[in-house]
Amino acid sequence: MSTVPPRLKGKPKIRAPKKHGPDISIDETWVILSRNIVEIQNHNAANLSFEENHRFAYNMVLYKAGGKLYEGTNHLIAENLDKLANEYIIPAFPTGISDDVIQKSQAGETLLKALRKVWDDHKSSLSKLRDVLSYMDRVYAKSAGVPEVWDAGLMLFVQHIIKPPIEDHVISAVLNQIQTERDGYTINRSAVKGCVDVFMQLSDANDGMSIYKRDLEPAILKESEVFYKSEGERLLETCDAPEFLIRMKSHEHIISCQ
Repeated sequence: MSTVPPRLKGKPKIRAPKKHGPDISIDETWVILSRNIVEIQNHNAANLSFEENHRFAYNMVLYKAGGKLYEGTNHLIAENLDKLANEYIIPAFPTGISDDVIQKSQAGETLLKALRKVWDDHKSSLSKLRDVLSYMDRVYAKSAGVPEVWDAGLMLFVQHIIKPPIEDHVISAVLNQIQTERDGYTINRSAVKGCVDVFMQLSDANDGMSIYKRDLEPAILKESEVFYKSEGERLLETCDAPEFLIRMKSHEHIISCQ
């Protein structure tokens, strides 16, 4: 004889449907991630979880907040560049008070080193952000047709650092270093080279021309033309032929080194 299973008392429990989506809201996710991006820019990444931040960025892109993430990140990068400029570059502007050649050269060298410091700082931060935001680059940036975070960061550097009055002071400092060496003084060539390297690695967003070709090289060529024209005329008036050739050979050596 079969037994009839006993009736269950009360109504059966209905399980709540499984939630799909991030554990916290997109707004909360961005609050945490933006705070961590600032920490990365302050070189405190060792205290953060790469996996957690990568997941935050992944969720924002996955749940249609890629634009918020992208624009917010660019805003934080721009803010950091302005902060670095105010901390390191602008205070290093030559005062122009002293006419002493050595002091002017040292002031220019300080500015060029400050620019390079900010550049190295910026690249270091961008490298870490590129790792954290790799999913945003692969998915959102590609579909939206916008530059990836590394390229966007380089363009922001041009917009916030390589602009007046900073660029004007930097170019003037480079020209002053070149003229100081032409006058027979020793300069820190590595500081000049470090600055030139920055200009060569950056490009104009409109035509892709390097900032070196666009801004620095024309200034150097113009200054050189004026100098060598004046120097040639002076040497023709004051030197005999053998000495003239020796002087010109010396200038050729300087040009090749530059």
